[in-house]
Amino acid sequence: FMSGECEFKRDQFDGALEFYKQAREALEQVSDRKSIPNQVQVLTYLHGAQCLREAKNWGEMEKWLQVILEKYSDSGYMAQT
Repeated sequence: FMSGECEFKRDQFDGALEFYKQAREALEQVSDRKSIPNQVQVLTYLHGAQCLREAKNWGEMEKWLQVILEKYSDSGYMAQT
């Protein structure tokens, strides 16, 4: 996740996306996410979706955003979704 954040902040969206994909895969394999900060969970999907937007991969971007809408509707990041 943090490697993705570093790439994202440097506007290296292709590189960041690869890290967010890895973070998403790891996150979705964890049955109990309580130990993972909610902010990390939401930003994995949000910043991954923003990277997909930069790549103009609209369909995949919508899938990432849908996870936020379904699982994190109480998040402060909803306005950015």
